[in-house]
Amino acid sequence: MSKRPNMLTQFNTALDGAIRVVEKLRQLQGQSIAPKKVVSNDIVAGDVDIISIDYTSLDSSKTYDFSNQVKLINIYENIRKPAIFAELEVADPAAILQEVDMRPGDFITISFKTSKSETEPTTYVLAITDIVNLSMKSNLKMQTYTIALASPEVLRNSVTLMSLKFKDSVSNAVRKIFDNYIKTDKKVNIDGTRSIEDMVPFTSLRPFAAINHMIRYAYSSKYKSSAYVFFENKNGYQFTSIEKLIKQGVDSQKKGNFTTDKEFFYDSATKESVKDVNLRNIIALKQISYGSFSDSSKVANMVNTYDFTRGNYTSFLFTAGKEEFELLSDKTSTLNKSAFDQSFGKLTKNIEFVPMSSDVTDKNLAEYLAKRKGFSHFLDQDIMHILVYGDTELTVGNVIKCTIANPASFESNQAKSAQKSGLYLVYSLRHMILNTDRPQHMISMELHRNKPLKDLEN
Repeated sequence: MSKRPNMLTQFNTALDGAIRVVEKLRQLQGQSIAPKKVVSNDIVAGDVDIISIDYTSLDSSKTYDFSNQVKLINIYENIRKPAIFAELEVADPAAILQEVDMRPGDFITISFKTSKSETEPTTYVLAITDIVNLSMKSNLKMQTYTIALASPEVLRNSVTLMSLKFKDSVSNAVRKIFDNYIKTDKKVNIDGTRSIEDMVPFTSLRPFAAINHMIRYAYSSKYKSSAYVFFENKNGYQFTSIEKLIKQGVDSQKKGNFTTDKEFFYDSATKESVKDVNLRNIIALKQISYGSFSDSSKVANMVNTYDFTRGNYTSFLFTAGKEEFELLSDKTSTLNKSAFDQSFGKLTKNIEFVPMSSDVTDKNLAEYLAKRKGFSHFLDQDIMHILVYGDTELTVGNVIKCTIANPASFESNQAKSAQKSGLYLVYSLRHMILNTDRPQHMISMELHRNKPLKDLEN
């Protein structure tokens, strides 16, 4: 996936501003900030129940309830990251930081749930990795700082070096790393891989880095792309293929005649009255990329390998449209596809050179890599960022349904955009919880297109 740091930074800045605008409006409406949370019987979209924000020292000798000091909670999940990260913005008038002698390696437990929901609270147990942005107010009666947090496995990973060699399937090797080095109590889902690999020895490599390295050699017997990912979400650690995540999500969406709880709407109904606001409204939407032109072509990937053990040079060209992959549709084309392919479809779009050794590497490496790159090309064409009201059920790896109105009929809400509406894979997610007298929860997500809505309804 291509990096867009400037766009992402601008988007996150806009989201921060949106949260503060909501808080300012509530203050202007007479909802004064009180030390104790006010409970209202009128539940509106974005309401969240903060169950606890508890500090515990590494040796468990000190504990503290931080629920009144923490003003803003940011929790990050990403399908390309092997851990969950978080930040807490703290306003501390009682010098709790010094009193408990808070240090990296101590723990903070955050538990919350969507108000009036019937689901269990979402709970994150995170380790402190740093304390930054410490500042003292001019009257010396208040200090503010940011507590940086990460999954406890990050700390264990940072102090563990592996020097060993595997001769096993990649999935079994990943399991052994979790059992012998990471040693987590969380649920670990590891999907099986096809071939037996005689891996190059790992020397002074950390567990997470070793797993990320082995993703390159993980081949699926069911999904052509073999596009494996290693990440953590609210359900635990996942070593799985993106195509499997998509299949599970699509199958879930199809049940019940396309009625699903994870369906979001972007229209103008909320302009009429605040009463029209509901949990599934898309507050803001930003299209990052829209690949309808490339979508109509076939993608060609050339992978060249050189066997430095035997001196052999091989080349593999994979040219395929979406139909090559079980879950990605090719029905979105509005161009003359045959003419387009005749002119552009056979051109090599991506070329990669890979050194290898036939003694330790699968001889079909070039084929696997070419197909994987083709799959990634299609999945990364349609990307958008959305801002929605908080929902503790959402997590990265979910497939959600977005219904977006056509610009021409936006005000009447009569027609949906077939190009933008459909199912999307949640690639990254950020919980933003404003902790005031009435806590508010929003979520920003990066979504990648997998199936347009009209393909599912055909």
